[in-house]
Amino acid sequence: MPPKLLVSVRDPVEAQAALAGGCDVLDIKEPAAGALGRATWNVMADIARTTHAQSPRCRISAALGELADWTDASSPPSVDQRTACSMLSYVKLGLAQIGSRENLAQRFATVAASINQVASPQLSWIAVVYADWQLAEAPVPQSVFTLIDSLRANSGIEFGGVLVDTFTKSERRLFDFMSHTELSDWRQAAHERGLLFAIAGRLRTSDLPRALAIKPDIIAVRSAVCGSGDRMNAVTESAVTAFRAALGQ
Repeated sequence: MPPKLLVSVRDPVEAQAALAGGCDVLDIKEPAAGALGRATWNVMADIARTTHAQSPRCRISAALGELADWTDASSPPSVDQRTACSMLSYVKLGLAQIGSRENLAQRFATVAASINQVASPQLSWIAVVYADWQLAEAPVPQSVFTLIDSLRANSGIEFGGVLVDTFTKSERRLFDFMSHTELSDWRQAAHERGLLFAIAGRLRTSDLPRALAIKPDIIAVRSAVCGSGDRMNAVTESAVTAFRAALGQ
């Protein structure tokens, strides 16, 4: 079975294009804000409403930025935050510029609690491994699984999957930082924990033979389905359709 296709979008117009092109998971992010740039809550809510109206069964995920950006997770949730979170299936939070701080699990649990209180009971968290973790000043990849195990056991946080992505969005892509063997090992570690395994990192159709050989559950893209292959341009229906066809779907 080919992997599911996740497409990241920044507004309702892009969401319509991604859905029409046949994406399986609709992901919300603001590319101008970084690898996991968080859109505003009102934009998230608008995209979620559009997705539910056009494709009610499509799962929605959202990037919540980097843990280091969450300096205060205790503020009362806005109406838009409540609306958006109630319609999300997955959320992901990066660990850039965190390093190996001792209070990592506690900080993550605090942010997760603030989201979970207004989210659907079915919401799952996606742990993020940065392939270029040294450039991201993120924890070493192996420690992310230790974090997952700790948060599951001590904080009751529900994880649904692991995403391997790149923090730097330059010409270098996923396979410039991680080998087939390393990625296969991460997939096995994820599956041993009952988690989905997703890969991203400026993947192109030319990368698909290597990507498919890893047998991920999800392949996540943005730049590959944007005009001229530029992640800052708009997602187009034709590019999503073409990428989906290249996946063998």
